[in-house]
Amino acid sequence: MALEAVENVVRVYDFFEGREEVDFDRLSKIYLDHSTSPSHQLRSRNPGELRRPILIDGLDLMKGVSGRVSDHLLIQPLLKAFFYFIARGHRTIACIPEFYRNKSDNAEALNALVQLGLIEWVPCGNIYGCSRPTMDRHLVTGAKKTSGCIVSRAQMSDLRQLWPHLAEIVEKRLLMPSWVRGEMMLPADGPQGRFGASLEATLITTTSDN
Repeated sequence: MALEAVENVVRVYDFFEGREEVDFDRLSKIYLDHSTSPSHQLRSRNPGELRRPILIDGLDLMKGVSGRVSDHLLIQPLLKAFFYFIARGHRTIACIPEFYRNKSDNAEALNALVQLGLIEWVPCGNIYGCSRPTMDRHLVTGAKKTSGCIVSRAQMSDLRQLWPHLAEIVEKRLLMPSWVRGEMMLPADGPQGRFGASLEATLITTTSDN
């Protein structure tokens, strides 16, 4: 599953430099121990194929599941989002507001995810005033640097106005999930609708893509 394992491919994902490769067996155990969902099937990656890194908007994830900003971090949706992408061959990280560091509904699972390098804490105010532009810029800058995709339902309209040079990342690589009966779903058409790249095509990249 490691991007480095693809032969003859130049490493372009320096955003993840310094992070150890995810121990998938350990993540699977965390998922099975703490998730209420059935296990996802692993997706085999085609030879030479690069799957885009995924940056999950942790603030939006909390709102998408509960309908409001929760006062504590919900581990179930995090586990489901992680497993959805990692089982398909994507390096994945969740960008979580720092005020959730000691507030979760499952401290054991959160600590395990932190140890696996799957959580990045983002300083963006407090639970009642988290700066949306701060989180948006963090996500989009990371996506640009890694040629990755963002998972968020945020429109990021302020970012398009403040930093127009990043607008194309939002238009082409912002994946907007929905939650149905506690399960995450993504539209098959991709970020630009039926006239743009499909979801599957959006999730694949090449070494020449910046």
